[in-house]
Amino acid sequence: MMMMPIRTGSISVDSLVPLAPCSPISVVRLRFAAWPDGGGIFNAVRSHWSIENGLHWVLDLAFEEDRSRMRKDHSQQNFVVLRHMALNLLKQEHTAKCGIKARRLKAGWSEDYLRKVLAA
Repeated sequence: MMMMPIRTGSISVDSLVPLAPCSPISVVRLRFAAWPDGGGIFNAVRSHWSIENGLHWVLDLAFEEDRSRMRKDHSQQNFVVLRHMALNLLKQEHTAKCGIKARRLKAGWSEDYLRKVLAA
């Protein structure tokens, strides 16, 4: 099956490539073009993974966000805001030389440390 190149901004569809010989299933081969600089795609991928590693991974590790079972109304969105606030407060407190999860647990165990976290 022959396909004409389609250009949409920075991504162009070059052709359909068969998944296997004599296979009715084809895979679309994409070509990234017209990026402002040569490393644009790589910078975009790197910036995505820096967000993933810097925020989402920490939230999942410290607050077990992926295991959350909240499904009712807006509870998920409300707890996302609370987790982000807690994470920001825990990152600002530097007296405990341990990770975010340990700081969170320590704040739950000690009211004195909780006051330090809230005052930071």
